Amino acid sequence: KIKYGDLSLSNVRFVYRDFNDTAKQAFGINYSHLEVNNVTGKISDIRISGDSVTCVIADFSCVEKSGLRVKKLYTHATVSPKNIRADSLLLYTEHSYLHGFYRMYTHSFDDYPNYVQAVNMEAYLRDSSYVNPSDVAYFTDFFDGSGSPDFLAYRVFSPLMVLYPIRVPFPVFGSMRDWYSGLMGDPSGLRP
Repeated sequence: KIKYGDLSLSNVRFVYRDFNDTAKQAFGINYSHLEVNNVTGKISDIRISGDSVTCVIADFSCVEKSGLRVKKLYTHATVSPKNIRADSLLLYTEHSYLHGFYRMYTHSFDDYPNYVQAVNMEAYLRDSSYVNPSDVAYFTDFFDGSGSPDFLAYRVFSPLMVLYPIRVPFPVFGSMRDWYSGLMGDPSGLRP
């Protein structure tokens, strides 16, 4: 185990570019061409053990070139080839708020560009958390960028992740409705 000190970030820019990948991407985060701007925050309690890095991330904010804006992030983070964990999570984005934990399990880092099919997710969200597909769409082409901020959102009313739509303007796309019903069951009986 190796332990490091604190890292304070103020208006940092991070760019990763894979020049071998020339594919164009219409919407969302392009993992072969990341550009994260205005990175601010504090990373502390940094520890490296084998292939895992753990740390505490506090008062973190940034904007990715795709448009994803993290307004505030606090978490006890773990990053390894097999999982990324955000325990004690408090996350504010432009359209979502998460409080609880979120974990992603993979075979390797190469699974993330194929997020919906290859990444197993586990989450425990506390009361008042809400997730808007317009934020989720940055990570997968499942929504094809069609989730506007008012398209569809979910709110959590128990630690069991009972989710329901809080805004559904028309038109509701059949595939989205089918996905929602198949994943969560019939939402009509859940409280608004």
